[in-house]
Amino acid sequence: MFRAFTPHPRLQPYIASIFALETRTGLLKNNFNMIAPNGKIKLVIPYKNNMRSTIGGFNREHREASCFVIGLTAQPALIDSDREYGNLCVEFKPQGAYRFFDTALSGLTDGIFDAQSVFHLPGRELQERLSELQDLDSKVRCLQLFLLQRLGTVIKSDPITDYAVNRIVASGGLIRVSGLSEEIGCSRRYLTGKFADYVGLSPKEYVCLVRFDRIYKSLNLNPAAARYPDGYHDQSHFIREFKRFTGFTPGEYIRRSNRLETIFSMNRQFPFIQYDTPLLC
Repeated sequence: MFRAFTPHPRLQPYIASIFALETRTGLLKNNFNMIAPNGKIKLVIPYKNNMRSTIGGFNREHREASCFVIGLTAQPALIDSDREYGNLCVEFKPQGAYRFFDTALSGLTDGIFDAQSVFHLPGRELQERLSELQDLDSKVRCLQLFLLQRLGTVIKSDPITDYAVNRIVASGGLIRVSGLSEEIGCSRRYLTGKFADYVGLSPKEYVCLVRFDRIYKSLNLNPAAARYPDGYHDQSHFIREFKRFTGFTPGEYIRRSNRLETIFSMNRQFPFIQYDTPLLC
């Protein structure tokens, strides 16, 4: 079951989504449950049994009631759990994540970190409080309160980064970084430094990821979208980029039928809808 929650009004400019994923049958490896990178830092809480993830060849066990942050990455994640399973996740908007962290986001890139190492004492208190709460709605309220407190603690704003990220997202990844830096009136090197601190990837890497994510979401809802990928030099360019972010060619990916990402793509296309929907056919 998939359930989306509406972020608090003060969080909405900075939070892309809050959702819970539950399954009574487990997420077995032979079901092919892959999460592709989408340019969003994530805060994840397994609240019912443990989950396992494989990213970049590294296998990890995430215990129930833990709380961890996944930094930006270009690598896909395979997840599985052979028991009844529940997972709560917050996805930060790329121009909003830095407002909740007191460190340069490049330090989180390609990594998974427990909440205490990232948020220090408040992170440990969050994990302890979440483990004490029984129902999901209470956990979501507790999590949102924590985020509101972080928003009031880490007071900062970077208009240049916000403008650049918004332009990249609005273009669907179809904008040149050189043209963007000229538009802003800064050097490409200066913009790259901003992105290291406030996004976690270089502008070029982020453009590639946004462009991929736009096609990837369409492909999960309509496999025919892979035939006419907008924004790539040619089909071979698209295939290389797709394999870079998923580990598979588009054809190989479509044949595997990633039901998990289909549900995520539906939710991201209609983020204002709160619903419960079957995870597996």
